[in-house]
Amino acid sequence: MGEDRGPAALLPAPLARALGFALLALLGAAEWRRMIGSGGALGALAWVAAAVLSGELAGAAGTLPARRRVPAAVLALGLGLLLAALVAGLDPALLVPAHWPALVDGVGRGLETLSGVTLPYQGTDPWPVLTLRLGGALLLVIAAALASWPRRAGRGYPFLALAVLLALVVTPIAALGSSRSLVLGAALAVLTVCFLWLERLPLRPGLGAVALCGLALAGALPLSAAADREGPWFDYRAFTEGLATPASVRFDWDHSYGPLSWNREGRELLRIKTSEPHYWKVENLEDFDGRRWATRGVPAAAGPEPEADLDPGWHSRPGWIGQARITVRGLRSSDFVGAGTTLAVKAGGLHAFSGFSPGTWQAERELHAGDSYDIRFYTPKPIASQVGSATSGANGEQAGERELTLPLTTPLPPLGDSNRARPVVSAQLEMRPFDQRRPPVAHYERRGTSGSGVAALRNSPYWRTWRLAQRLKLGAPTSYAFARRVDAYLHRGFRYDESPAPPRAGQMPLDAFLFDAKAGYCQHYSGAMALLLRMGGVPARVATGFSPGGYRRSQGEWIVRDRDAHSWVEAWFDGIGWVTLDPTPTATPARSLIAAFARSAQNGSRPSGARDTGARGGFSGRRPAGSRRELDPAAPAATPGARGASGGSPWLLPAALAAVVLGLLAGALARRRRLRALGPLSPAERAVADLVRALERAGRPIGPGITLAQLERRLGSARGGGYLAAVRDARYGPSSPPPPPELRRAFRRELAAGLGWRGRVRAWWALPPRLGRHRDDSVERTVRYAR
Repeated sequence: MGEDRGPAALLPAPLARALGFALLALLGAAEWRRMIGSGGALGALAWVAAAVLSGELAGAAGTLPARRRVPAAVLALGLGLLLAALVAGLDPALLVPAHWPALVDGVGRGLETLSGVTLPYQGTDPWPVLTLRLGGALLLVIAAALASWPRRAGRGYPFLALAVLLALVVTPIAALGSSRSLVLGAALAVLTVCFLWLERLPLRPGLGAVALCGLALAGALPLSAAADREGPWFDYRAFTEGLATPASVRFDWDHSYGPLSWNREGRELLRIKTSEPHYWKVENLEDFDGRRWATRGVPAAAGPEPEADLDPGWHSRPGWIGQARITVRGLRSSDFVGAGTTLAVKAGGLHAFSGFSPGTWQAERELHAGDSYDIRFYTPKPIASQVGSATSGANGEQAGERELTLPLTTPLPPLGDSNRARPVVSAQLEMRPFDQRRPPVAHYERRGTSGSGVAALRNSPYWRTWRLAQRLKLGAPTSYAFARRVDAYLHRGFRYDESPAPPRAGQMPLDAFLFDAKAGYCQHYSGAMALLLRMGGVPARVATGFSPGGYRRSQGEWIVRDRDAHSWVEAWFDGIGWVTLDPTPTATPARSLIAAFARSAQNGSRPSGARDTGARGGFSGRRPAGSRRELDPAAPAATPGARGASGGSPWLLPAALAAVVLGLLAGALARRRRLRALGPLSPAERAVADLVRALERAGRPIGPGITLAQLERRLGSARGGGYLAAVRDARYGPSSPPPPPELRRAFRRELAAGLGWRGRVRAWWALPPRLGRHRDDSVERTVRYAR
């Protein structure tokens, strides 16, 4: 750390420097921690201690011989950075080489998240907070190393260190502002002066102390004026908009049945950390308005609480309850993404409230890239024997999901004064439960009357759809058997088409899909299945969101992209709840709960896809575009909180780093001893060494027996020969100078002649513009050359 200034100083130089740095570093660390949400000096003491220790080790390297100072300082910096990472809260297992990809990915994700969120960060993803901790602790260690780095002049680079420390203080002010502007400005100015000049303060300060106080006050006033504003120094939110995930995607989940217009660019929308794949639900489409399925516009009759969406015995099946952490990447929505029936959402400081449909949740604002939250959800995973024997709404459960609003082909005349009342153009059909062989009831809201549902169906565009539902239901012993028949029908003569032909004028899209076009995509298949199930008395609805996406094993996350947007069906089974069914003819997820049930119904075993909703493949049909699995052969990634992960001892990396550094130091010391034995080099000898190295790098090495004169005759030319002659004269002449720059340039052009641009680059590397100070084996070979 340099020499002591003697007894006249107020404090010994090493102590003054360490104290000045520690105080300013403590202020910087305390301010930095405000962005984490846990400000204060006590929490920053460990960071500062690691930095001071690293700085003292780097400063102690200045007492070593000159050739050992820099390697020892580098070793101190490396150990300091390692210690800083540990005190910042990094799991030691992530320092194992096998987990470096997870560490890099996590820090990268943390940086991307921090570029688009409000600070202090209040999400549930641990990486943004861990990235902030790492950034603060590592910056302190770098500042300490700069302040104490061994130099010939003694002390290190104090002004560079000061710049790093000021960044620790100023960054939180710019991002969050400060309510203690004058106090902070005065403290920063005083501590800056102490850091730079405390070691020079005399034992009796006198006018020196007054001058330092004046300087501190002068520095405090502009800083406090800049910090004491209604807004921060610069609009960091606007600045970071350019750093966030670009071109976020917004979806309209209501069905349209036109050509598929969803974004299909492969843009990443979500990262979901969970042990099993699921369908990631955004909305339930529970209302059929006569043409399409749409979201419910009013609260459910049973209330918005998740329990209204569950079977009464759901508590007895803890294995059907799951958890997931969801990080938003490129999805723009005020809806929280969930799975099955989402029981709860924990989003840090972001409030979540229930949607109109039980089990769906909305945020108080639109979610942006970087927001993260935890969900707890209930997803039934029944075995074939359970779903095969279950009734469906036998006791009136989910009665609202057996209703349909259908248009009337021939409007009914109004009741009362026909000159003022409008005709009745639609009817609300109430379908009887599957086990009740009674006809449906039609309710005419404008007339306030009820009538025959069959008559209303006959007077609607869906008469043949009703007849198809009754034909498929005929002879089906259970509601599950009926669902299987509907699924089988949708796979006979139908094809997947993202640009289906429009229905003819006056025809309903789903009716045209079922009987005429028989071509469509997930909206057509899910909408038609839900319609047929309701007409058969099975409570059903359409769910929208995303298929499971691709699994990235190295991070243990499901990567959901815009191509994974999907629509499927949920059907109600008593004693179980809402079961996911996917009639789209693909090899993706919940084809399982029909196809897999069908394969395993005979033995009553769990279908291969029932536990994980089928995302592990093995089902018939084609995949919808963009639905895939990304397989990463690496081992599962360690998470910031997963201590003791497999992959080796957590201290393997520090030991390996220490061994590498010690090996480099030993090699450098051996090389220096060998070269010191050669003695000092004169400028002429350095010119010869330059020539030998240049020829080797240019691919023209020379043997040990050749003389400079022979080399001149072999390689010399009108341009290059002058340089070789000058080198020979400088080496053996009485007082000849080294070759001038123009001869050096001419010889470089000769080395590159005929070799193109690569030859020119190689010639510059072989013979730089300036004479080098080579002390290596080429010099040892050079001294053997004779005239």
